[in-house]
Amino acid sequence: MKISKLSLMVVVALALTACQTAPPPVVDTPPPEVVKPVEVKPIPVDGGILQEALTDTEVQEVEAAIKAAEEADGAIFAPELLDKSKKDLEEAKKLGSTGNPNEGRKFLASALEAAKEALKVAKAGQVSRWIDLMNTSDQKALSVSTDKFLPENYVLASGKKAEAQTLLSTDYPGGKALSEDVLKQYSALIQELDEKTGEIDRIKKDITSRLAEAEALEAFIWVPETLEAANDAYFQGANAYKKYNLSESLEAYTQARFLAGKAVQDTRSQKAEKETEDLMLETMRKIERASNLIIVDDKDNIQNPEPWDGSEHLKKTAPQPQSFLLPTDGTPLVLEEESRVTYLSMAKDLWFKGVDEKNLGNYPAANQYFLESQKYIRMYEALAVDKLYTVRLIPERRDALWRIAEYSSIYGDPLQWPLIWKRNKKLIQNPDLIFPGWQLIIPPK
Repeated sequence: MKISKLSLMVVVALALTACQTAPPPVVDTPPPEVVKPVEVKPIPVDGGILQEALTDTEVQEVEAAIKAAEEADGAIFAPELLDKSKKDLEEAKKLGSTGNPNEGRKFLASALEAAKEALKVAKAGQVSRWIDLMNTSDQKALSVSTDKFLPENYVLASGKKAEAQTLLSTDYPGGKALSEDVLKQYSALIQELDEKTGEIDRIKKDITSRLAEAEALEAFIWVPETLEAANDAYFQGANAYKKYNLSESLEAYTQARFLAGKAVQDTRSQKAEKETEDLMLETMRKIERASNLIIVDDKDNIQNPEPWDGSEHLKKTAPQPQSFLLPTDGTPLVLEEESRVTYLSMAKDLWFKGVDEKNLGNYPAANQYFLESQKYIRMYEALAVDKLYTVRLIPERRDALWRIAEYSSIYGDPLQWPLIWKRNKKLIQNPDLIFPGWQLIIPPK
């Protein structure tokens, strides 16, 4: 059998390989080269075109752009662009899934462009919005004159506003944070002014009320200097407010409120003192008049006048006795039995106590004593008689009750004789029989 030349050469090669006794040397293998993706060209298949499918990377790029636009409030500032971007993305996915990815890529490109434009418009809108918010706050602050009432604080706020406007165009996050701080500063500025002017308004209301009360009490008569000082302080506060000086205005108004209140209080005190003094003098005069009356007690005992003058007591230095208040439930004061000689002495005693309380400044207690004293004066006066008449022995014209009543010095009317009889019934048993020497009580007509 003939062996071909080719077969012989194969055998020899195998023999040489099998006879090797040492392994081949180790050769360093270089790292594989990064092969850039090569655009796949359409390949004709059965007369059609095979297209490369849409990749996740392509879709995710558009989705990321849409998300960025949404986070920048694209729905507010660029709703049409954002809506177009989303619709184009959905259309691209639909075309990619139905075997027409190349057409889908056109919609992806449109969606990406719309999303980027929406982001750009949204960022510009955000900047504009922050600027508008700061401008609005500034105008509000100016409308209540914070620049005049609180100029230093206003300058700080307006300075930060200008800084924030500049920063918004170069560093939006930093500009946004500073803008928020500016808005807070304007809000605090307006609130501070509102609190201070509100306090002034409340004080002015108090002043007006107190001055009206002072006028009703006629304080201009009792405490004219205090009232004038209150009015002066009020006008000082008003002038300072017109000059936008809050601290000086508040100080002046506070002083005016204090003085107006003092005018009311001092007027009341002085009026109370004057009213008590008038009541004291009135009671004193009534006691003095009563002391000059002739009275007849329940037993028809005649008591002659006991003239009394209270002015001597007032001239003396008033002692400092312990305050003795009358009962507040309206019950009459019951004096010790030793002092209850007559109603007049009781009235005097109460008057003395009232004077003591007045000198201590206890005007309500003093008034109570004086009024109680007047009650006893009235009781004493009820026992008084106009005059006494002594029955005379006149042979040619004997006294009779009707003749006594007829005298012009008595009633001037004989028909009034029953008044005399009724008042003297304990003495006159028979009105037709009276005796010379009898003293008859002549009651008031």
